[in-house]
Amino acid sequence: MGPAGNARRDLTAHEDRPASLYTHLMRMALVLCLLAPGAPSLASDGGFSATVGAFLDSAPRFRAKEPIRTGLPAEIAATLKEDGGYLDFPGVEGAPIWGDDVRLAGLAPTDEEMEQVLADDHGIRLPPGRRIKRFKPGTPREFWDYPVGTRLLHRFLLRTAPPTLTEIRLIEKQPSGRWAYGVYLPQKNGRLRLMKAQEAVTLKVAWRGKKVALTMNRLNPESCRMCHQMHTPVNDYPEEDTAGPCGFGPGNKKLGAWAKDFQAKKGYSPFAN
Repeated sequence: MGPAGNARRDLTAHEDRPASLYTHLMRMALVLCLLAPGAPSLASDGGFSATVGAFLDSAPRFRAKEPIRTGLPAEIAATLKEDGGYLDFPGVEGAPIWGDDVRLAGLAPTDEEMEQVLADDHGIRLPPGRRIKRFKPGTPREFWDYPVGTRLLHRFLLRTAPPTLTEIRLIEKQPSGRWAYGVYLPQKNGRLRLMKAQEAVTLKVAWRGKKVALTMNRLNPESCRMCHQMHTPVNDYPEEDTAGPCGFGPGNKKLGAWAKDFQAKKGYSPFAN
């Protein structure tokens, strides 16, 4: 279940090529059109996540001030979520972007079909004793400032018995205020390595009573960060290097239960105000 062939793409290939203002505006226009109420269903074309994922992967990247993964460890344990002090939190509505150019049994799947073979979950870890600061709370412009060292992960697991971990996406706030983004992939030694070049993968999955191939390109972290900045239902980031959590913030109205769980387990509120 490792990478297929040598389909790899250097993740730093676009870092010194700035996108034009026109390109930025076209990106935003497409995303807003796809998210607009009444927009036509994309299920017949493989679902919303596949369409947006392919678009983000093909678009020119923002200029990055330094490699997007700088500050993240080269390897992590497969049990990072369970053993690293992470607490579960519910994501926002909608399916995740599974990857680029996703094919299930040779066809572009809908999000509903992908959810039959892959599961995902989320976790967050705040540095011990540190809290989230809320600005303009209770207003449409509420913004959360996360302490340095905050980590969020997004796991993807095959729906096997027991579930098989196939990918972890990790972001961490750095001392400069920048967020580092990384994708971690399983190794034979049981740990996960930080992806340095975009890779294709072929997985054998059980679907509709038989084993079929699930193929995709792992999501480029640059696409993650760009989407977090441009489509942020939870926070408003001023520029790409400061773009952090997308599903964890004031726009996620399901986090009340997470805050209570945090207080019960840690003995203090996760919020400074």
